[in-house]
Amino acid sequence: MYQLFIGCDMSKDKFDVSYFYQGNMKYLGEFVNDINGFKKMLTQIKSTLNLKPSVMLFCFENTGVYSKLFYAWLIEQKIAFKQENALQINNSLGIRRGKNDKADSRDIALYAYEKRERLELSKPFNDSIEKLRDLIARRRLLEKQKKALRVSLNVKKKTMDKQLYEEMKADNEMMLEQYDKLIKKAEKQMKQIINQDSELKENAKLVQSVVGIGPIITAALLVRTSNFTQITQSRKMACYAGIAPFAKSSGQKIGKARVSKIGDKYLKSLLSNGARAAATHDQQIKKYVQRKKKEGKHYGKIINAVKNKLLHRVFAAVNRGTPYVRFEHYA
Repeated sequence: MYQLFIGCDMSKDKFDVSYFYQGNMKYLGEFVNDINGFKKMLTQIKSTLNLKPSVMLFCFENTGVYSKLFYAWLIEQKIAFKQENALQINNSLGIRRGKNDKADSRDIALYAYEKRERLELSKPFNDSIEKLRDLIARRRLLEKQKKALRVSLNVKKKTMDKQLYEEMKADNEMMLEQYDKLIKKAEKQMKQIINQDSELKENAKLVQSVVGIGPIITAALLVRTSNFTQITQSRKMACYAGIAPFAKSSGQKIGKARVSKIGDKYLKSLLSNGARAAATHDQQIKKYVQRKKKEGKHYGKIINAVKNKLLHRVFAAVNRGTPYVRFEHYA
């Protein structure tokens, strides 16, 4: 169906474009990351190859706000495209020599060509999901700034003048209070968005039927899975979050199963919080953790197993369409 595979490396002010056509790779050039730049790029492709947009497949990495305008423009033009996770592209291409925007655009075009039979095209924005995404990013930033404010002063406590320290401490307390208010405001807005969208609201209810999964983890899962439409299996979600263990083997030698260091670190940290909460409040998980501790298992590995269990429960509830039911008598 598609004849032309176009790779775009998106950055803040510009983007580089390469295309793969009839077995040949060609670098098209660098363009401004705005509507005029998009139009210029498409006009140049049409004049160079004399092809219609219907036979073109664009591919680019998800770079957040830097790729958002391009995403919206392609939808408006009704041009097929795939916005892909950067880790997915990097992992599929293996070891590469050198890295720059020009080379990256070529790699993305090659990725689109090689995966052409299996790529699931990106869909129009879901306004509620995008608002949630922005609020999650906002809340995350506020949490980081709050932590930095608290830690920076404590580090200097022993070497700072006592009176000056007390003055700064008082200022910090006022700012920390303001951060708490802004974080709660963001969380309230997230809840309102979910409750105003019937599909999000229903899935959120199912997700939170799993002990350990609170509102913040729920919002993150709704965004990362596009309300469980793009990622529908717990194993795939575990791989995305970097918590799925994989064994390495060579010949007769079988290594221990380990999780990848690559993954969504923020979601991974949220799931860690959920796993610890489940180990306290869910009797089945609590017994599981205690049993594994007696067996001498490392606590980190136990918690990672709990994260996987929670994701399995979440996806089971959503795919089934009914809340998760606990069976406390099972260990």
